Amino acid sequence: MNIMKQIKPIYDIDDTLKECKIIYGDRIYILNSELFYKILNFDRYFRIHNINDDYPSYKINNKYIDFLEFAYGLKTENYNLNFLNGNKYDIRDNNIIIENKSFKELVKEFNVIEHIYNGTRVKEGRYSGQYKNPICKILNEKNEEKYLMLCNRNIMCILCHHSYKIIREFEKKNNYEIPIIWSYLENGYIQGNNKLYIHQVITDCYGNGRGTKEISVDHIDQNPLNNCFNNLRIATRKEQRENSKGIKEGTKRERKHNARDLPKGITQDMLKKYVVYYKECLDKKKDLWREFFKVEKHPKLDKPLTSSKSGKISILDKLKQANQIVEDLDNDTYEKKERELPTYYTINKAKTHLVYDRKLDNGERENIKMKLPDEYDLEEQITIFKEKFREKQEKIKEKREKQLKKNKF
Repeated sequence: MNIMKQIKPIYDIDDTLKECKIIYGDRIYILNSELFYKILNFDRYFRIHNINDDYPSYKINNKYIDFLEFAYGLKTENYNLNFLNGNKYDIRDNNIIIENKSFKELVKEFNVIEHIYNGTRVKEGRYSGQYKNPICKILNEKNEEKYLMLCNRNIMCILCHHSYKIIREFEKKNNYEIPIIWSYLENGYIQGNNKLYIHQVITDCYGNGRGTKEISVDHIDQNPLNNCFNNLRIATRKEQRENSKGIKEGTKRERKHNARDLPKGITQDMLKKYVVYYKECLDKKKDLWREFFKVEKHPKLDKPLTSSKSGKISILDKLKQANQIVEDLDNDTYEKKERELPTYYTINKAKTHLVYDRKLDNGERENIKMKLPDEYDLEEQITIFKEKFREKQEKIKEKREKQLKKNKF
């Protein structure tokens, strides 16, 4: 460790430049007045312990707290600091852009014009020291200026200049000491730590008889993350329901948070309404699975229809089959196809059992039958039947081998 000779700091206030300075030798640290007096009146002494240290620090519990961490509570593994004037010793808040590393990574794909807001520092609780809701301005594909605000779980909320301005005015009007911290909820909406949704604040639709059972805020494009002013309207419950996903023609509800993940290369918007993805385990020991799609709850169906379950058909082709079924049902062109039974398979006259009957070359017969449920998918039942038949054949084989061994002795 390169121990540095201790230098007594000089505290200086430049009234002409309206700057507060703390000077360590040839290093001049420029601070805002609030931080200057906070350090001046602090009960611990800041020293430059190592010649390679950029900032003075004090030691507590074997940890060094320097000017930056003292001022901004930053964990450097999560944030970058950019100094606008290039002077790393100028630590006034208007000279520093606090860059959330994960936010920077998330906005890489966008045309970022500028960073609007570093984020709100959390001072208490499990997230103490973190900066929430950093905001940047972007140009979208239509060459329109939009704001992106980072919420929890790397979810981005879309704002426009007008909706952002309304939020800040709301905070001033209600005398909030710190900005609202916005979080993404399981229901897909953005809520503040003031218990109001962001769309309620932007439209002023809450309390005092507003935002009741009769009216609410509707996202016109059905995207609850798009909170631009022109995407929000105050609507009756009926109007909002008619504009919701799964109700509006051609739309499909968002997947539930606990739904099984879709296969790689397939996204929710590729599934037509009424199409549901399934993945079933055929053999836990061998880790054998099959994937397919079902068409469920279509108004023109009495029971679900299923795409192929064959492992020889790609999952994309299975999706095409299911989507085509929906399209044909919608257009009244769907023709129910009776599946041809494999060789040696029949269904009894009462249609209660699936039967396999085959005469072997040695004159013996293989015969097995399986009771069918009241409602069933034939292809699925044939698969189950074949598995049971295979198990029966293995048992017969084992029995014969045991008998042969017994006969030898």
